[in-house]
Amino acid sequence: MKNKTYILLVTVIISCQDKPAQSTEDKPILDTANVYAEIDVIIDSTKDIQQKQNIIELKKWFEEESSIVYLNTTKFTVNGTSVYQFTKENIEKSFGKPIKYYEPNYECGFLSSSEQDEKYYSYQYNGILLTGNDEQNYVVEELDFSQFDFKKYTVEINGSAIDNNTTVEQLRVILKDNFKLNENNTIFLHDVGDDNFEVEFKDNKISKIQYWSPC
Repeated sequence: MKNKTYILLVTVIISCQDKPAQSTEDKPILDTANVYAEIDVIIDSTKDIQQKQNIIELKKWFEEESSIVYLNTTKFTVNGTSVYQFTKENIEKSFGKPIKYYEPNYECGFLSSSEQDEKYYSYQYNGILLTGNDEQNYVVEELDFSQFDFKKYTVEINGSAIDNNTTVEQLRVILKDNFKLNENNTIFLHDVGDDNFEVEFKDNKISKIQYWSPC
C-alpha cells in the first residue's frame, strides 16, 4: 500500500503546485528518503500559506504511515503455498498431524465464528498456526520464527527465502521498500482489504509474523 501511497502523494503535491500530473503507470518504486527530500523542496518553494500547511500535514501523515508496506500476498508463501490459500489437505500433507486441532472461538475479527457466522478451526504446529475452514481455506495466522523449522520448511516473500536470521535491512531489499519500524518494532504487510500481516522484529531480525484483522 505504501508504494502506491508514494505515487499518490507525489501526484497530489504536483497537483497542488498547479503543474500537470504525470501518468503513474510504470513509475519506479520511490525511496522514502527521496520522497521526503522532494517534499521539503516543494514546501520551501510554496508561497501560499494554506497550501504550505496542507503539504506539511500530508508529509506528517505520510511519515506516520511508513511502517505499512504494500505486498501482493500471493507472493508471501509457506512451503510454496500462499498464506491465504492453505487447504486441509495441503496443511496435513505439509505438516502432518497437528499438535492441537481446535475451534479458536475469537470474539471478533475475520476469523471469529460468532461475528462471521462461520465455523473456524485452527491447526497448531511448532512455530506455525493456521486458521480457517474448508469453504474459505486457511490463513497462516502466526509464524513464530524462534520455533519454526526452517531446515524442513520454507517461508518466502517475493521469491526470496526469509528465516529467523533475516534482518530489517535484508527485508527492505526483498520488499523493495525503505520502510521504518513503528514504536512497537513492527511493520504491516498490506494487500487489499482491511486485514494484514504484522511483522515483529527482535534484535534487528524477524521474530514473528501474525495475521491481523479489525475487531
